[in-house]
Amino acid sequence: MADAFTAAGFHITAISEPSPVPEARELFPDVFADRPSGTFVCFLFFVLQAC
Repeated sequence: MADAFTAAGFHITAISEPSPVPEARELFPDVFADRPSGTFVCFLFFVLQAC
């Protein structure tokens, strides 16, 4: 993803991997069944700046 962004002429100014909200374990118990708390990353956010 980073290569695609930079090849398209963007600078990556920040990358964030937020943890899921605590309620996610209750809403999606099957997804979290095999994972210790805090180890499941749902999203990866990039902040880009056009060159």
